Amino acid sequence: MTKDELMTLLQAYPNSPSLHFKLGLWYKSRGHNSEAMTHIRTALTHAHDNSRSLPYAESFDEAQGWLEYGRLLYACSRTEEAEEAFRRAVNLGQHHRKTLAEWGALLYDAGKTDAEICRHLLEMVPLSDTTELQVGQTLADLGAYEEAFGILSRYTNDVRFNESVQLIYILCLIHTHQFKEAHARLTQRTMDPDKVVVKSASHSVTTSHAAYLCCRALQEGRGLPELSRFNRLETAKSAIVLGMVDIGMSLQPEPSFHESSELIYTLYREGYIEQAKALLNKLEGIPTHERSQSSLELCFIAAEMLYDQGDFAKAAQLFESIYATDPSHSLARFAAASCFLEETRSSLDHRQERQVIGSELYFQIDEYLTNITLALQIIQSTSWHTVWTPAQRRNHPAADRRRYVH
Repeated sequence: MTKDELMTLLQAYPNSPSLHFKLGLWYKSRGHNSEAMTHIRTALTHAHDNSRSLPYAESFDEAQGWLEYGRLLYACSRTEEAEEAFRRAVNLGQHHRKTLAEWGALLYDAGKTDAEICRHLLEMVPLSDTTELQVGQTLADLGAYEEAFGILSRYTNDVRFNESVQLIYILCLIHTHQFKEAHARLTQRTMDPDKVVVKSASHSVTTSHAAYLCCRALQEGRGLPELSRFNRLETAKSAIVLGMVDIGMSLQPEPSFHESSELIYTLYREGYIEQAKALLNKLEGIPTHERSQSSLELCFIAAEMLYDQGDFAKAAQLFESIYATDPSHSLARFAAASCFLEETRSSLDHRQERQVIGSELYFQIDEYLTNITLALQIIQSTSWHTVWTPAQRRNHPAADRRRYVH
């Protein structure tokens, strides 16, 4: 639904929370956070207004409204109000884990320790065994595996400790280097060896691969069966997903170009950016004119790295080579546009510094910069840039914590 359509409907149904919420999301997608907050707050105000008219009332999810409102407040550095909004979402009894994960990620980006994040989340929920268990699972989602293990370990004999919770618990064991217990749980008779333990954007890890890697960590590879070349690569990618990067790379001491491409992709998508960059630099060249998926992905990663380094001209060239090779690659077009806008913004920034503050040209440049910033926000909403999960962002500790929040 377009903005004009929403505005027309709001004239007929001015108290509709659903319409105000949709218009708020429209403004948010265009980078107009102030207008977005106004309409989402209005939606929340009308959520309990019995005078509102159908058919645009029943579809409003109030908990989702508070969640979106909290995100906007946090983006505007109104941290305490954001926390209250997230608390309201939790108290409505919906989206518990989603809201807790959102707030926990924001706390991490603000520099809070895992212990502080754990305490904040426990304070946010009405404490019970069920909500404490949800906090434990949320902490694992955030990559705070020590704190997650501390909570989940108290529920291993609880009826609510089902298969999905056990898989999260196993991940906590692996990430806290408790390989013996992890291996015991992975190899029990009720566990399907083809069961997916964890599925990430780059790779799915099966029970058998996870068990093998636990064994390898315990035995340092001694007495383990020899893997085929294909299985070595798949197991190496599984090791990276499980945070066992050194073991993963030891399985591929002399990777072929294809194997290097696969490893670079997995390392990068899991947040191990420096390791991916080091392996990329070992390649003799980047296949800028090959149509294979792996070649395009490799070029895209290399271009993203240049973009994050601020080398927008070189990044734009690589992104352009991608859609020149594959015209249907729309993300490369958005990425190239972002590069050009960043270059223009940088040039205008330097030009503005040389102007007299308050002069007509100074204000004109300032208006251009505002429009460019809004355009960049719109392009970023396409998610052309890799988005790492809160747990994956920890794998690149040298980076500014908020640099990769899109």
